[in-house]
Amino acid sequence: MFRSITNNASKNLSAGGTISGDVTIAGDLTVQGSTANTYDEQIQGLHHVKVDDTTLFQSIIEQDGTGDAALKFDLTGARSWLVGLDNSDDDKFKISMDANDLNDANAITIDTSLNIGIGETSPTEIVEIAKDSDGAATTLVINNSNTGTSTDETAEIQFQHKSIKAAKIVAYRRDDYSSSAQYTSGLKFISTNSNVEFVGITQDQIGRVGIGTTSPDSLVELEALAGDTQLTITTYSDTITHSPKLLFRHSNQDTVGVTETVANEAIGAVYFQGVNSADSPDAFHTSASIEGWTDDAPDGDAQAGRLLFSTSDSSSSGNQERMRITSAGNIGIGVVPDDQWDTLLLSKLEKMEQYLLM
Repeated sequence: MFRSITNNASKNLSAGGTISGDVTIAGDLTVQGSTANTYDEQIQGLHHVKVDDTTLFQSIIEQDGTGDAALKFDLTGARSWLVGLDNSDDDKFKISMDANDLNDANAITIDTSLNIGIGETSPTEIVEIAKDSDGAATTLVINNSNTGTSTDETAEIQFQHKSIKAAKIVAYRRDDYSSSAQYTSGLKFISTNSNVEFVGITQDQIGRVGIGTTSPDSLVELEALAGDTQLTITTYSDTITHSPKLLFRHSNQDTVGVTETVANEAIGAVYFQGVNSADSPDAFHTSASIEGWTDDAPDGDAQAGRLLFSTSDSSSSGNQERMRITSAGNIGIGVVPDDQWDTLLLSKLEKMEQYLLM
């Protein structure tokens, strides 16, 4: 019942009743209804409760028994939300869609270590998100909702040390996003070196990856400024047959799968290029190459192949084959070998010998 009202009047509502108009309570207020889950006490009006106090606590919901200290929000016949401290689960603060139990239909949990769980009642890290998405994805969305038509807007995840930016993952625009036909974007992984941002890895709009470059021209491109561009492949093993490997493979079809190769099919190459400033603009040209080709169609469990070694001279003839190793192990320098060892010089000597014997 009401124990005190500011005009020093007291009204006992233990048997029920109604107070009309504004009520200011200076002392304690106890509202006690039946034990049944019914709406015994109702406060109506535009502004239900105003607490005007300069102390630390504005209002308190206190539980001195075994139940939860909770506050329920209810749209009659529609949705209910329950907010409060779960006494049965280590006094965690929870927000739940269950009308009567904080531990059911849980939406958000904050434990006493300040770990936050979204869809997770036992978070073990600062933020943990969980959703049972059977047959679908559990998705966290970061949306830059700017409607401008520039390419400057980004959406990013930023990491800090001592409130100072350390690194970030950035989704960047590649066009102005003014129509669905132009929705093109990429990803950048950025670190910080002496307070200067460094773009380490870029994935562009068609999946090409640049390491040290933001504009890759191939599936993977490595670039370095004022230093060596070095790719290191290391194996640590006490098995002597384990070693670093580069593998070049070619399947004779346009989709992912395995289709038998045929004779004279390119299966891999290494190219060495330099810049020719006579071009406008300057362009890279191949100076030398090593190419792998099939010699014949597959036979049994083997695929016959040959290696071609090519170089470019100072003429405009371009990259030319200089040496070949066939599938039989024959080596030809300047010629296609017929024997184990065949060179252009030997061929000329043989012709000279035949001429002298005539």
